[in-house]
Amino acid sequence: MKKALIVAGAGGFITHFELSDIDILIDMGYHVICAANFDNPLYEFDIDTLNRRNVTIYNIPMSNRPSDIVSHVRSFFCLKRIIRRENVDIIHCHTQVPSAISRMSAGRTKAGIIYTSHGFHFYGKSSLTVRIIKYIEKKLAKKTDCIITINNDDYNNALKLASGRTIVRKIPGIGIDTERYIPAEASGKSVRASSGIPDGAFYIISAGMLNDNKNHITVIKAIAALDNPNIYYDIFGEGPKRPELEQAIASYGLTGKVRLRGYRSDMYNYFPAADCSVFVSKHEGLGMAALESLSCGIPVIATNLSGTREYIINGTNGFFIDAWNNVSQLANIIDSCCTDRRILKNMAHDCRKTATMFDISISRTIMKEIYNDIDKRTKHNRYK
Repeated sequence: MKKALIVAGAGGFITHFELSDIDILIDMGYHVICAANFDNPLYEFDIDTLNRRNVTIYNIPMSNRPSDIVSHVRSFFCLKRIIRRENVDIIHCHTQVPSAISRMSAGRTKAGIIYTSHGFHFYGKSSLTVRIIKYIEKKLAKKTDCIITINNDDYNNALKLASGRTIVRKIPGIGIDTERYIPAEASGKSVRASSGIPDGAFYIISAGMLNDNKNHITVIKAIAALDNPNIYYDIFGEGPKRPELEQAIASYGLTGKVRLRGYRSDMYNYFPAADCSVFVSKHEGLGMAALESLSCGIPVIATNLSGTREYIINGTNGFFIDAWNNVSQLANIIDSCCTDRRILKNMAHDCRKTATMFDISISRTIMKEIYNDIDKRTKHNRYK
């Protein structure tokens, strides 16, 4: 049987983002193997979803942080053994550091190698570290059959990296289930009531890991600056910044107004309850949670980045802040929307219209094309 290896930094990433790809590969007759750090709690991990698909799991000490040298060396040798033992036909690796280690460990394998970049964060910068990363990426592109990108800037940058063997494709992220993420005013009101949000309150939601990049602290500072008791803010997610965010919430006197709600796999129930969502990341490959919000008809306030520029039209389905640390601009936008909520209500149709362009069916169609193309290449290599 043909075998496909999917590699990611965190195990939860696979059950959160990769189930569609796994199903496509299974339909093509592949046995799927997943290698990741399943002890990494950044995403909720549901092993039953993989067991039902008869997926083989390897727990390796993978890390997304460039400085974790010991983890990288151990992961390199673990992946090398897995690739040799399983004799895989396709290797599909995700994000910058795990993908670099995966492609290095592949050696001279005849497997087709796919690299999905969830954001090239080094373009536009010129430090020594950045130059080294660019050099490594350029060298590894020679071992890569397909680079998949999720925004236009990364697509153009990937073309610069690509070698003669490399095809570059763009997909609209993993895609949104627009039949599940729908506007639902009645259920939204029910969720607000059960969540303790008073009638008439202005309710903001963010969803994402509690880490430095997602930058929830800027939203907390903006809400503190407004000092409006009618504003409530819920953050859905887990991560290393939880203690720091809890301390900030308490020190700004926002306990009960700003809450850390933990990770939820049913955000389609919560987004319709919000007046708006806020995603002021420092960098973003695309931002699936923001698209989920739009699909529910809820406008988004976000940092003006390569990823968010793919779908946010300022003043039409949301608002941009110019920089991730512009607290005053964010506070002004929130204040304007809270004062006149018709601004947001009038955006609902355009929000939903935008989201349909990122429907999961579009992503699945492109991924099928990519896997079929790499499948043909690996057949050619095997019988060469």
